[in-house]
Amino acid sequence: MHGTPFGPTKFNWRTQQRTVNLYYLSVENEVTFLSKKPIDIHGWLEFTIQGLNPFLSCENTITTRFSRFGSIGYKTLMIYKERLTTIVEFKLSSSMPKKFGLVFDAPIVSTTNYVAVLATYPAANLMGYDKILLAFSPMEGATSQGAENYIEFLQSVLHVSDRSIDDVVSLTGDNCAVKNPIANKCTQLSTLQFVGRASHRFNLYLKSMISSNESLISRVQAIMQKHRTQ
Repeated sequence: MHGTPFGPTKFNWRTQQRTVNLYYLSVENEVTFLSKKPIDIHGWLEFTIQGLNPFLSCENTITTRFSRFGSIGYKTLMIYKERLTTIVEFKLSSSMPKKFGLVFDAPIVSTTNYVAVLATYPAANLMGYDKILLAFSPMEGATSQGAENYIEFLQSVLHVSDRSIDDVVSLTGDNCAVKNPIANKCTQLSTLQFVGRASHRFNLYLKSMISSNESLISRVQAIMQKHRTQ
C-alpha cells in the first residue's frame, strides 16, 4: 500500500452496525490507519506550515472550495498548531545532548532585525556534527539591539528546550561590535568560549604563522617599496 499525507487512500471497514471510512497514512514507510478528522487536521497543518500559507487560509472560501480536506475553523487549527509546537519542542529537547555549541546571526530582512539560533553538536555522520534550528524570529519587545537583549533572547530560546547558558560550550557568531560584548557577558555567566567567523580565525592563524619570519617579511617589503619608487 502507498499513501501520502495529501492523498490518503480510503477503504471501507464493515462492521455489523455500519460502514466506517478509514484512511491510511504512509510517512517514512510507517503506515497508520486513521479516520478522516486527523487526516484533515494533518493536511491543514502541512498546508499552512510547510506551504508557508496564512493560518486563516482554512476559512478562505476559495481555498476550502478546492481543498480535499474537511472544513476547520481558525481557532481550532491554532489549538492543534500549539499542540504540534509542544511536540516539536519536546522532540528537539530530547534529541539535543546536555552540552552543545550555539551558532547565531542577526540578518536584517527589509527593516526587521531577525535572530537565527542553531544548536550544533558532534554526530556520527559524514559531516561529523548535527545542527538544529532553535529559533528564527525578531526579538519582540526589545528596545535596542544591544548585548543584553541578545543574551535575554538566547536565554529564552534555550529555556524552551530546557537548557541554559551553562549548557553551552561554545558561541559562534560573525565578528562585529555587538557579538564581542555578547561573548564577554556570556563568559561572565558561564565558562563558554567565543568562536569568531572562520575567515577571522584564519587571519589570526596566518598572523601567528608568519610572526616568526617577521624580520624577513619586513626586508622583502622594504625592497619592494624601493623598487616601486624607482
